[in-house]
Amino acid sequence: MTAIGTRAGGVTPGSVGLALALLSAATSGTSGTFASALIGAGWSPGAAVLTRIAVAAPPRPGPG
Repeated sequence: MTAIGTRAGGVTPGSVGLALALLSAATSGTSGTFASALIGAGWSPGAAVLTRIAVAAPPRPGPG
C-alpha cells in the first residue's frame, strides 16, 4: 500500500514540478551568457534571440 499523494517508485507530481522548475531556472540563468557569446561571434541580437527561442521551444510540453 502506498501513502496518499505518492506513486509507485516514490515519484510524486510535486517532485516532477520541482525538478522542472529547477531546470527552467538553470537554463534561464545561462541565456545571457549564451546570447553574449553569439553576439560576440558576430550574430545580431535578433538572431541570438530567435536561436534561443528555437532551441528552448521544442522540449516544452503543450497544455493538457
